[in-house]
Order: sequence, then structure tokens, then C-alpha cells
Amino acid sequence: MSKESADIVEAILSLKPQGGIFKDYVFPVSVSLFSALMGGSIALMINAKQEVRKANQKKLQDTNELLFNVTKALNSLVTAKSNYYPVKYSTPSVRALRFPEILSKIQEINDDVSYCSYVRDIPTCNLTRTERLSRFYKRLRKIPLNRPSQEALGKSWRNLNRVSAMLGNYNLIIELINKRNKIDEAVREKLAPVIESKEISTEAQFDDAIHSCLSKKQYLNWIDLTEMLITTVDHTICEMDNFLKDFPDIAESNIDLLSIMSKSRLIRVNNDRPAYIELMKPVLTVDFVALGADFSVDPEQLKQRYTLNAWY
Repeated sequence: MSKESADIVEAILSLKPQGGIFKDYVFPVSVSLFSALMGGSIALMINAKQEVRKANQKKLQDTNELLFNVTKALNSLVTAKSNYYPVKYSTPSVRALRFPEILSKIQEINDDVSYCSYVRDIPTCNLTRTERLSRFYKRLRKIPLNRPSQEALGKSWRNLNRVSAMLGNYNLIIELINKRNKIDEAVREKLAPVIESKEISTEAQFDDAIHSCLSKKQYLNWIDLTEMLITTVDHTICEMDNFLKDFPDIAESNIDLLSIMSKSRLIRVNNDRPAYIELMKPVLTVDFVALGADFSVDPEQLKQRYTLNAWY
């Protein structure tokens, strides 16, 4: 073989790739594994974001349904109260007589608010840039976050016991209305002949006529249901009005609206009609001295029974 032919053969042989374990086995396997891990990680991240999005959408939908139900309930109570407001009498018997039968298709509300358990004692989502920087700084310095006191938290709508109590009082009102309507019908059947046969115009005359034809038990049940209904309606109306104003902002502070990727928000209700504002006022209180005489109970005890303290 000539020298030129040998050089050509040597050059061709030098072009043959050099084998090796890393090049032939480790590198291809590593690339495949890395690609699989990257693909799996990306899939998990996308799935996690979708789950977070669904969870926040569910929170938004459930809370909007609650707000809508409370709005309907409040409208029902305002309509019911407009039938007897204003109450111009303080004599227990006359108040009960002037209190009309309430005819309404009021439906109960589910008072289980466990789906609102995402509400925390402090905001966790949709923070401003300043708030995020402040929390980042405190986290670095291990400074505790500012949290409301137990007393302040108890008066806030972040306290779900308050929400549950409001819904429970609304359902109680429905029960009181149904019970009172039955007793009131029986009472008026007994009173009608007496009132029609006499010329009655003053509160004292009405009071005497009522006491003369009703048994003690029937009279006290009638009065008790009337005063309890008046008190509970006044209290619940104010609670629901306050709830509709404050709770949307509280709830949204614990719902990640950015993850939903839409402009969805919780509904807001702010009724400023003069008639509505007027009905927010409590009715004239009953004469507790006269009520105490009827029940043979200390008037202060009756004040506690027929006074529901506000949470705020």
C-alpha cells in the first residue's frame, strides 16, 4: 500500500467516534430522565394551580350564595316589619293587639357556615405592595404579625359564630311568626265580640277588655311571642344589614382573586333608601314595669329577655 493510501485509511479511521460509558449510556439516560422529571414537574405545577383556582372559585360561589340568601332574608324581614312599624304603644296588651298577622312565604336559611372556614383572623390574600413588603420584612426579622384581640375578633364578622347566630335568629323568627299567628287568631276570635259590644277607644279600655276575656296562660303566651318577635326582628335586621356591608371585604381578604383569572367579585349591597333606613330604627320599647306586673317578674329580668345585645 502506498504511503498516500495509508494516510487516507488512517484519516478515515480517525473519524470513527470514540466510545465511552458516559457518552454512550449515562448521558442519554440522564437527558431522558431530566426531560421526564421536567415534564412531570410542569404537569404537577399546572395541576396544582388549577386546583387552587377551583378552590378559590368554590369559595367565591359559596360566599356569593350566602350573601344572596341573606339579602333575600333581609328584604323579607324589612317587608314584615313595615306591616307594624312604627309601634306607637308601650302597653303590652295593646302592642300585641295592634301587631298584625304576618303572612309571608319566608323560607329558612341553612345556618351551617362551615364552607366559610377559609376566613382567617387576618387578611391573607390580595394584599397591597406595601402590605406584602411589610410582611416579608417581618418574616425576615421573625416579627409576629399584628393580630386582633379575642374581644375584637369576637365582634368581627371573621367570627363565624356571629354569622351562624345571625342565620339562627332568622330561622327563629320564622318559628315565632308561625306560632304567634296561630295564637293571635284564637285570641282575636275571643276578643272580637267583647270589643264590638263596647265603645273602646283608650289604651286602658283595650287593656281591660283583653284581660277580661283571655286566660292567664293564653295572655302571657301571646304577649311573650309578640315581644320576642319584635326584639328578634329588630336585632336581626341590623345584623344582616351590617353583615352585607362588611363581610364581602372580609371574605375577599382570604380569597385569592388573582388565581381565578377573572374579574369576579363578591356581590355588594348598600341600600340607602329613606324608607329602608327608617326601618333600621328599633321600635318603641315595651313598658317593662307593666310587663313585669303581668308576668310577676322583676322588670330587669324581662329587659334581659327582650333585649338582644349587638355584637358591634
